[in-house]
Amino acid sequence: MLANSFQAYFDRSGRVEAIEVMGPARDGQIEGVEPTFAALYREVDVFRTPASKLAEVVCRDAEPDSAARDYAVAFEFPSIGLSLWREASKDTPFFETVAVSRSNRS
Repeated sequence: MLANSFQAYFDRSGRVEAIEVMGPARDGQIEGVEPTFAALYREVDVFRTPASKLAEVVCRDAEPDSAARDYAVAFEFPSIGLSLWREASKDTPFFETVAVSRSNRS
């Protein structure tokens, strides 16, 4: 079971549009799989900090867009180009992915 991976998304001109880092999935979190590296937001570990606490930290810097899905819980912060995602389940204590992209700031 992979503990971390990443993916880059490109626009039509071949420039990086976003980078997504995946930590342990819900099943891995339940089994205690440790991330193989740290992904930090303001020195807070994205994959080792409970989702509710991490959302509080990020909300100090930006207003989240209301982006909830039927199968997942996502927090999107367009003004800073940050997205956090986890499967919608009470036993998924941590976010599973974090993505950074160009922000929507003027």
